[in-house]
Amino acid sequence: PDRTWFALAAYNVGGGHLEDARKLTEAEGLDPNKWADVQKILPRLAQKQWYSKTRYGYARGGEPVHFVRNIRRYYDILTWVTQPQLEGNQVAESGIHLPGIDKRKPEEETPPL
Repeated sequence: PDRTWFALAAYNVGGGHLEDARKLTEAEGLDPNKWADVQKILPRLAQKQWYSKTRYGYARGGEPVHFVRNIRRYYDILTWVTQPQLEGNQVAESGIHLPGIDKRKPEEETPPL
């Protein structure tokens, strides 16, 4: 999945700025191939003390971090919505947290109004 997040970040901020962030990540002793490490460094590209040391200069480094985070959240929501529906006690037994859903099976159906 890291390559997917890098591709989305490069689409948002540009490949050169992403490469600058990866080099800064490596200089900090972190792994430039892990999105979790690079996303910590990307916002520094908006600070003069950091972007003055890079090849491609200033970038709104926080923007690709938010962009990727939002897409990841959207993906998680789609994954959750499209998973097979569980019934009754299966929800409780599955261990899946489904907000807003009562895990107890109704004992009798409510008569129509």
